[in-house]
Amino acid sequence: MVITVAIAYISVFAYVHVGHVVFRYVGNNYTITYTRYPELLQPFGSLFFDPPTIFPMITVNVRNLPNNRVGTVSIYLSAPTTNGFIDLGTYAINESLSKHSVSLLIDLSNYVEPAIELIKQLHNNPANSGPSVLAFITTIVNDSGRLYAVTDAIIIPVILGLAEGSVVTVNVNFTPQIISQVHIINTTSKQDPSPPSTIQGSCTWIYPRPVKICTTWKETNTIANSSNAPLPILITYIGPSNVYPYSANYIDDIGMIVNIVVYTSSSSSFGFDMSLVVPTRSGKPFIEVPGPSYSWSVNSSYSQTQLAYDCGFYDSINIPNTPSSCYYSGGKYLTQLPAFGSNGGLMAISIYGTEYILNYTEYECSYLWGIISLGCQAINYSYLAWFAPNSVPNGQWAAGGFIDTNPAAQGTWLSKLVYTLFNSGAVKYVALSSQVGPSDTYTISTNNVYSSAGSSYGFAFGMPAIAICYLLGIGCPPQTEYLIIGVYAQSSSSMTPFYQFYSLISTTDTLPNTYFCYPGYYVYVQPLNNYYSAPMIIVEPNPAPSCLSHPIHLIRPINSTK
Repeated sequence: MVITVAIAYISVFAYVHVGHVVFRYVGNNYTITYTRYPELLQPFGSLFFDPPTIFPMITVNVRNLPNNRVGTVSIYLSAPTTNGFIDLGTYAINESLSKHSVSLLIDLSNYVEPAIELIKQLHNNPANSGPSVLAFITTIVNDSGRLYAVTDAIIIPVILGLAEGSVVTVNVNFTPQIISQVHIINTTSKQDPSPPSTIQGSCTWIYPRPVKICTTWKETNTIANSSNAPLPILITYIGPSNVYPYSANYIDDIGMIVNIVVYTSSSSSFGFDMSLVVPTRSGKPFIEVPGPSYSWSVNSSYSQTQLAYDCGFYDSINIPNTPSSCYYSGGKYLTQLPAFGSNGGLMAISIYGTEYILNYTEYECSYLWGIISLGCQAINYSYLAWFAPNSVPNGQWAAGGFIDTNPAAQGTWLSKLVYTLFNSGAVKYVALSSQVGPSDTYTISTNNVYSSAGSSYGFAFGMPAIAICYLLGIGCPPQTEYLIIGVYAQSSSSMTPFYQFYSLISTTDTLPNTYFCYPGYYVYVQPLNNYYSAPMIIVEPNPAPSCLSHPIHLIRPINSTK
């Protein structure tokens, strides 16, 4: 008997204390961990200890619930596949309203195969990378007699090679990001999109009336999607030869280089962040970054070039009969492009991958006696941008060059994108100096952007998600102009940084004794809810024979001369 108890104790002790974390992601107000434990000594482990549930079951612990909570807590799950986003269900728990924390067990077994298919389509490896599940966590509060549905949005990375066999735990410090007023309704709403007839979600009773109200989120519309969508990472603009400063007359070539390297000495993760935009009463959209849309997990002593891509764009006026070209380092996968001429040019290097822009709608339904539907209606909505890069045979992210040889005509997705961002006020110009030269070359790099925009190295640049709308030739809602995709990176150890080397360089070679007038770049005005600055590099070197005494901004509406 003594031996039996001793072995059982050792089994439990080993299980509790020997578990090790194989993946960790730390969001703004939540933490996700994958923990693996040794198998318990049998049969004593099963007799004396009930181990935690392993993936595809996931435990979500929601803490810091509001003191004025009057509703249940629900979680709505939505996830990307090769054929759009799918609904993974709504989970709810009916705990005492006095409790400030609840735990929910969610099941992702129906997402394992779709996730594998998506990873394969991207030519990535499920052993160390994977997409994320979007989760809307909602409850209902009573604020001075008015009911509000309050929602926090988080993500759950699904890296199958690490999740399988692991205990996956999500700890959320509940922080309402989206607030929607709810009402009792008496007839079925006629709003578009058509509301459901019934829903399950966060619910509360309206006493003394025998009416129950429930709210939840649903993905209601895919606005745009493509498996080969461009996210421009570096753009250079050259003005025409017949408008001051007559830049196209003075340029030999534009050299653009993108070099992204990640390396670390501890377990880490990096990937592409998604963004979520929600309307507000002020009219200015609220933008949240719930977390990564797609992640890679790397072990210690990791070093990898994710992208090394060069483009050379030539001016047909000064260097005739020379096509532009783009290629990966070493000259691999070379692609020829047109040269630019008297109309100037708008040039870009983009990362290509699978992208979705989605619409999510929040609904409320009322029920007499909790069972007879009184109707449902939409009470809020949001837009989401999701992106994951394709990979090429050399293991790098898929990239490509593009040139618009007549940007003023706004005939391509790139010129339409740039002009829209400029006219909407979503970007502002940052002049790095008033005048440079005379010189025959000028370079703008990410070092300039870091120092002047205050960008963190955790998010080195922002890329406009709405490029896909212009690529597909479809109209996207105005709020989507603020949706940004960017790269994140973090170490699992707060003591060991995750290093990223971003080298985004645009070099303009000109005729001798040329000036560069107010050279600079464009940057997003919206700082993503103060989460981090998000610079977007649209370079304007502005070469000219001489400079005016005031700044010039040449990216402007068609036919404008001001």
